[in-house]
Amino acid sequence: MTRTHPHSAHWGAFDAVVEGGRLREARPFARDAAPGALLASIPGAVHARSRIDRPYVREGWLRGGRAGSERGRDRFVPVP
Repeated sequence: MTRTHPHSAHWGAFDAVVEGGRLREARPFARDAAPGALLASIPGAVHARSRIDRPYVREGWLRGGRAGSERGRDRFVPVP
């Protein structure tokens, strides 16, 4: 099933065309006289392999080291 949802981003308003749970197209807002060309790159960015798949936090922060403990050296762990 294909659905269209109004949305916006830094580059302007658009209709998000979603099919099978994936963003397939970002159609510029119909009344935008000069839609941004970067709208076309949104589906690729949303589904890029380099995109973070869920929230992560520093392991030290989870242990209560909020004031810089191991910052920059400890690993990031996924959180729900």
